[in-house]
Amino acid sequence: MGNGGTNHQTSGAVAAKAERQVRAFELSLEGHSLRAVAALMTAQGEPISHETVRKLIELEAAERVGPVAEHYRTVLIERTNALRLKVGELLDVDPAPVTAGKDGDVVRDPETEEIVRDYGLRLSTVDRLIKLDERLAKLTGADAPQKVEGSLTATVTEVPADVAELLRQARERNAAKRAELSGRRV
Repeated sequence: MGNGGTNHQTSGAVAAKAERQVRAFELSLEGHSLRAVAALMTAQGEPISHETVRKLIELEAAERVGPVAEHYRTVLIERTNALRLKVGELLDVDPAPVTAGKDGDVVRDPETEEIVRDYGLRLSTVDRLIKLDERLAKLTGADAPQKVEGSLTATVTEVPADVAELLRQARERNAAKRAELSGRRV
């Protein structure tokens, strides 16, 4: 027939574990060490190890901090995207003319007579966009390390002379050490 109250027992066990998790976390917030928390909780009920206390504290911290951290990350992503849009608008601004002299005369190209423009704003805008993109990549995990399949190989076509000399000396030392070791074993 039915499960004979298994659901109630399971939900009771889950509730008890949740209570232990909260209790361990609160005791740790009070400044107790893992072993002290284990001793206090053991005195109040069933025995518990300091390793189990550590696991309970980690679970509770993840439950409390996780949603808040995720919300904060979402806010940072939205803010960074809004900044990207604002900074991107600067790319459309016409560059200012370059001026020179005490009167600020506009500088012209001597060959074409065209006004020389200052593109510094555009370059700094591009730099800022790159920094914002790097920040977004960190926030979204897009720059997380990738697992590389297979083997990596490199071909060195030219070795600087000083490096080649160091390699030669290291090989000589290794050969001498091998000869010395093999001589002792005989």
